Amino acid sequence: MIDTHCHLNFQAFENDLEEVINSAKAEGVEKIIIPGAKIDSSQKAIEIANKYDGCYAAVGIHPHHATDYYNTSSYHSKNEEIKKTLLKLAKNDKVVAIGECGLDYFEYQKTVHPENIITPQIKEQQKELLKIHLEVAIECNLPIILHCREAFVDMLPLVEEYKSRLAQPVILGSEATPESKKNGFWTSQNDEGLCGVFHCFGGSEKDLEKVLSMGFYVGFDGNISRKAQRAQKC
Repeated sequence: MIDTHCHLNFQAFENDLEEVINSAKAEGVEKIIIPGAKIDSSQKAIEIANKYDGCYAAVGIHPHHATDYYNTSSYHSKNEEIKKTLLKLAKNDKVVAIGECGLDYFEYQKTVHPENIITPQIKEQQKELLKIHLEVAIECNLPIILHCREAFVDMLPLVEEYKSRLAQPVILGSEATPESKKNGFWTSQNDEGLCGVFHCFGGSEKDLEKVLSMGFYVGFDGNISRKAQRAQKC
């Protein structure tokens, strides 16, 4: 078994990290992928991956943190800085994916956003950040871990645009490092360009059909057990 989305880089695991990893291995989990949520947690994911056998990292910025990186309406210089940082992190042999990243328009009760509102400006910031991750995934020839909550109407066209506009006709893994190939995370499900997983899927049946038609995997996680969400999608 492979746990493809485990935030061992979060503070909750500071006191029992090694115990959790050993417990997972004892239950048959052979590999764990640790996604980044910000630059610092991406760096932490790499540190853990380098320290523990069977642990691997993904590097990225969760859309909820987009406002942490943009403080003006001018994105160009900031985009270049973020992209340069992600490309540098992605060079580590233990990095097997880009993410998690995406769009999240849900208005949480506890949030970093002023007055807990997702404004048009915040949506634009999230889109800019997602574009950077899509470019990095393609340039590094790595799968991408996508987060989408109440934003499929904007996210699916954007992902499809980058898949068709930037994808190169190469088989995934052809340019991977020997270490990455040995790790066994490279997939030929989508033989050209951009691929990955829509983590924690919460879209409609039509959204699901579109995601699958683009060659992505889909993760159904704890949110599928929520009655309100099941009723909304039925």
